[in-house]
Amino acid sequence: MKYTKQELIEKIKKNETDFFQETFMEHGWRLPSKQPDTINKFKKLWELNMGDGNDWEVALEFIDENLTIYMSGYYSSEGDSEFSLVAFGVPYEFKETRYRSATLAEIRDMKIEEILTK
Repeated sequence: MKYTKQELIEKIKKNETDFFQETFMEHGWRLPSKQPDTINKFKKLWELNMGDGNDWEVALEFIDENLTIYMSGYYSSEGDSEFSLVAFGVPYEFKETRYRSATLAEIRDMKIEEILTK
């Protein structure tokens, strides 16, 4: 069944996670062009799944309604995954510093820089 933008907004306001989760789980793997005409076409914008028993976050865009939603919950490989929150989604930039092992050349260069600065 297709819903109006206002009906989708009401579902978000009422935190109807079951509706959005069922829609996502049943059709989220399909491209919008391959989704049935009987539902509101959407595309997955972003997903963060930290694995079994951990946080699960998803952002979806309902294309014709120009509406972005954010869902969060937990993921279980046993099939008991669920979202506990659905909200209006907004993009933001997230910057993260990560680390890797240093190569011998990098270690050598760090020591040279240390010597030159003393």
